[in-house]
Amino acid sequence: MDKLFSNLQNTATNMTKMVETKDTSDTTKDSEKLLQKQQNSTEKLSALLEQSLNVLNCGPDCQKEKISKELKKKYEDAETNLQTAPVQLETSKKHYYVFTEGRSFYNDMLEKE
Repeated sequence: MDKLFSNLQNTATNMTKMVETKDTSDTTKDSEKLLQKQQNSTEKLSALLEQSLNVLNCGPDCQKEKISKELKKKYEDAETNLQTAPVQLETSKKHYYVFTEGRSFYNDMLEKE
């Protein structure tokens, strides 16, 4: 971590020196590029730190528990979807036929079924 921070500082220092030696018109462009690179590096470093903290704060048992909860939630959602699917199908069917063919067509279709 210290190494990454040191590399970022060295990169910033080197780029600053490069910017100082160029023309004024180039300085603005270089400064913008440098700022963008520094922002990208900072974002990557922040993401890496956050990921590391999550791993450190949550060991293997905790990770297993998190994944288990996510999988259970997906399973329960799929189960609920399976139970509500027939009602959703009928509602969608009704809306489609009433909109495209009219209510009387839909009512006739229901009587035939």
